[in-house]
Amino acid sequence: MSAGTAITVLSRIGLVINPTFDSTITNDPQAATIEATINSAILVYETSFTNPITVAITFMKDTNIDLGQSSWSYIGFSYSSYRAALVTHQSTADDTNALAHLASGTGNPVNGNTTVNLHLPLARALGFSAASSSDGTIYLNTPIMNLSAAQTNATNYSLFAVASHEIDEVLGLGSALDGIAQGGAASGPIYPEDLFRYDGTGARSFTTNLNSAAYFSIDGTTTLARFNQYQGGDFGDWYSDYNGGSVPQGTPEVQDAFATEGSTPTLGVELRALDVIGFSYVAAKTNQTITFGALANRTFGEPSFTVSATASSGLPVSFSILSGPATITNGVVTLTNTGMVTVRATQPGNANYNASPYVDQSFTVYSTPTFSFTPSSSSHTLLLSWPTNVSGYTLETTTNLSLAWVAASPLPGIVNGQYAFTNSTTNGNRFFRLKK
Repeated sequence: MSAGTAITVLSRIGLVINPTFDSTITNDPQAATIEATINSAILVYETSFTNPITVAITFMKDTNIDLGQSSWSYIGFSYSSYRAALVTHQSTADDTNALAHLASGTGNPVNGNTTVNLHLPLARALGFSAASSSDGTIYLNTPIMNLSAAQTNATNYSLFAVASHEIDEVLGLGSALDGIAQGGAASGPIYPEDLFRYDGTGARSFTTNLNSAAYFSIDGTTTLARFNQYQGGDFGDWYSDYNGGSVPQGTPEVQDAFATEGSTPTLGVELRALDVIGFSYVAAKTNQTITFGALANRTFGEPSFTVSATASSGLPVSFSILSGPATITNGVVTLTNTGMVTVRATQPGNANYNASPYVDQSFTVYSTPTFSFTPSSSSHTLLLSWPTNVSGYTLETTTNLSLAWVAASPLPGIVNGQYAFTNSTTNGNRFFRLKK
């Protein structure tokens, strides 16, 4: 490095996953491709979660397993302390929704047990003491995988998806049902993901009965994925095709219990699952727009009036006077003089919505119209006129101020840019007014 060279150092604030590649991978002829794909999967987690923790994972090639496998450690914590940590660390709308359906107390709402087993990275993410030099090991049968997006063998499986699946489990996904025989239930400590296991009626489901249908749901109403109920795969994984399955799988997903050949699933609902069990998710924000209708012209001296607008997000809209003779407070406009006024509507967004593009609406404040009286060519008529730049006025007339006012007939016309009404003076006294 030569003297005077400027260096830019990029640092990441949040989750860091440090991979260690075993010699079974580093000695593989495709080592560079394998490591690059695993690192690209890791980057998704590092850019999706803001928890300031470091996770250490060892990756190994293993041709003696079906596809992918992971080993990890856990520590048991009380359900009450786990829920309290979720409250402290909530950061998304999903977190708020999940907590609304997680009862407080000493026993969990799934089977009443007082203990929740947390994988070490999740425990640290929630502020618990769970130090370790290694958080897990992931085993990959790479010879039967497409090692990058450039490889499209229809009989192979996606390395990116398999590595992501196993990283999910090292971080914290999994079920206490995984150690239970088909048809049984678990009465001991649960894992966080078990809190979000519901049947089709919205009741919590915690059984390995093959004929049961269980779904991952944040609130028990909206189902985001279906759980696997077949013991040949993990009960904490999503439903997928298997020998004897009777329900179509649908679109392959990363956390499927049985991977689909030739497919290339990417992380989706799995990130939301990690979010609600305790990681702090930086979800992509939704765009929003403002609907702010045109504003009518006004006359100086009118009372204050309210403007309104709506945001597609449902969030409240704020208003300001961008220019012109008016003030605005809480959406109420007060005119201060004549001229053009421009009102700006804004919505700054929140954790789930981007700021909306602002919308401006302008209107003109005119002076109060006054009559001009001009005798016509006939001495028995009088021409009444007033400016056309002010709308909303009605010409009314009466023969006696103690009588009712009625609209003048015929309606005024427009002559040389002025509203005009010709009155005959042969009918005696007549009074006129402009009424808005």
